[in-house]
Amino acid sequence: MAISVYVFKEENYYKQIYQIIKENDNKSIIIVTTNKPADMILNEINEEKIKTQNLFFIDTISKYIGKKELPKNDNVVYIDDPANLTEIGIVTKLGIEKITGEKVLIFDSLTTLSLYNSSKNVVRFYNFFFQLARVNDIETIIIALESDIDKEALNSIHGLVDQVKTYDR
Repeated sequence: MAISVYVFKEENYYKQIYQIIKENDNKSIIIVTTNKPADMILNEINEEKIKTQNLFFIDTISKYIGKKELPKNDNVVYIDDPANLTEIGIVTKLGIEKITGEKVLIFDSLTTLSLYNSSKNVVRFYNFFFQLARVNDIETIIIALESDIDKEALNSIHGLVDQVKTYDR
């Protein structure tokens, strides 16, 4: 079990995330999305022929952007606002407890979460998030977009994670 930050270039950003999902398709994957609605991600994943029955989403953006019709899906929980770190933390904890088997937690993204919250609050949230993952022995991947990365937040969490990797996939 490792806690990692993956820094991706803008080109093929989501394809890189989908590759991570594909590589972990034998595990339950919890995806916290802060910048793209879960239904859009699911549509793209289906186009990539990646199985989706093991995917669980915490969608923090659909309600926030005022999406009128939220698709009913038992594997998606909608949060009102990406700035509500407490609610994101509670729902993530409940998801971890509910889902059985080996798990991977993917948080997309450090970059976007920093737009809605102060660096101090983002670091505090990730500290909680990482401790939750360690206690539950869950591989955790935090995604960051290289061109938009919040250097202060990245530097602050660097000591809390096992590795920071930059990818050119």
